[in-house]
Amino acid sequence: LRPPWGLKPTAVEMAAAVDGVLNSLRSRYEAPARVRQDVVQLVGQIRSLLPKTGHLISNDGSESTLLVLTGTIPITYGNATYNIPIELYLPQAYPRAAPICYVRPTSDMTVKPGHHNVDGEGLVYLPYLHEWQAGTHSLVTLCASMMSVFGREPPVYAKPPGHDQQQAQLRAQQAAIQAQAQAHQAAQAQAATPPSYTATVTPPPYGNAAGGAAAATPPPGYSTVAHDSGAAERASPPANETPKQEAVRRLTTKLRDDLKGFYANICKEVDVEYASQAKLRAGHDDVTASLERMRKHKGVLKEQIHLAKQSTADLDTWLTRRQEEEARPVDPDDLVQPRDACSQKMLELVAEAGAIEDALFALDRGLNNGTVELDLFLREVRKLSRQQFLILAHEKKIIGGAEDRAERVPLTHRTSAQRRRVHFKGTVELDLFLREVRKLSRQQFLILAHEKKIIAVQK
Repeated sequence: LRPPWGLKPTAVEMAAAVDGVLNSLRSRYEAPARVRQDVVQLVGQIRSLLPKTGHLISNDGSESTLLVLTGTIPITYGNATYNIPIELYLPQAYPRAAPICYVRPTSDMTVKPGHHNVDGEGLVYLPYLHEWQAGTHSLVTLCASMMSVFGREPPVYAKPPGHDQQQAQLRAQQAAIQAQAQAHQAAQAQAATPPSYTATVTPPPYGNAAGGAAAATPPPGYSTVAHDSGAAERASPPANETPKQEAVRRLTTKLRDDLKGFYANICKEVDVEYASQAKLRAGHDDVTASLERMRKHKGVLKEQIHLAKQSTADLDTWLTRRQEEEARPVDPDDLVQPRDACSQKMLELVAEAGAIEDALFALDRGLNNGTVELDLFLREVRKLSRQQFLILAHEKKIIGGAEDRAERVPLTHRTSAQRRRVHFKGTVELDLFLREVRKLSRQQFLILAHEKKIIAVQK
């Protein structure tokens, strides 16, 4: 292969060359700043590529002037380094559109036939170009991809001696065979079609009559070739056939057989492609259905996650509130709450009665210990007994009022305790109860006083 170039320009010279080319083409590109950045970055790493302006003719026949990078890229093949001549055309929509790459063999090189990534014209086909994206792809990575692919299979090779002469002879033979086949087809068409004496014969504009007939007769279709080949095989050769005509006939028969086989192979390939297309469509439907199910499942999971987060937040709030409540001191009086005013009053009376009992017990103990005088003891006991009597009377009134309210409730709506109070009500009248309580309290007071006197005499 061609050896590397001689002296390479410096980075400053390359940047200046890029700016010079872009100044003349700046209005043609959508993103000139991105073009300059990628080109300068590429020529800074591969000095053998030089920027210049070039003309590119597209498939529709339109011609455009673009920035092109010409030169060589190094590859490693068989433990040796070679330089592959290439051309990189940057389209006007770059970087939105992928670059157009060509392998340009020199005079002593030729493109390798049947290459997987380079066609006969030198156009490069790469998955990297097919998947081109402006945000992630660049010229540097493109050249790296080409160097990797060409390192596995070089796209060009050196011409063997006499290669050009062999190609010229092959092209001449193909042209001669094609001309003979066209002449034979024209002769068959003239022999199969009877002359029309009413039609006006128009001479061909160029060439002889045979060439005009061959140009006017279109090539037969595949079905016609398949049908005529069998007929040609069954037909007997004419008796006065010259060697040239025999060669043309045999060549025509061979071409028809080849076309028949080619047509059969194409039909098989088309059937295989149709079957693959059907499988791909079925797979596409399955993938679409799976994606739809996954979207629905994702929506359900999102709702469940939202509910779980909301429940977690509620639990955290409840725990925080409980912790704050547990941190505060508990008042025993707040643990019992009366249901109504009567219950509140009853609770106060019971508490006061209990306090009086404790006071009487304390006075009794003080009298026994000698810390309380008898006169003080009797005076305090009399006072507490009077209060205790009033508390008991008040409790009886509250209980009587509750029973009166229970009488107004239908029997079926009363509780068992209320029904028992109704059965036992009336056994003791309130006046009798108060009179007996007053009498017994007076007797209790006298008994206590007599006990205190005896205790004092004994001491």
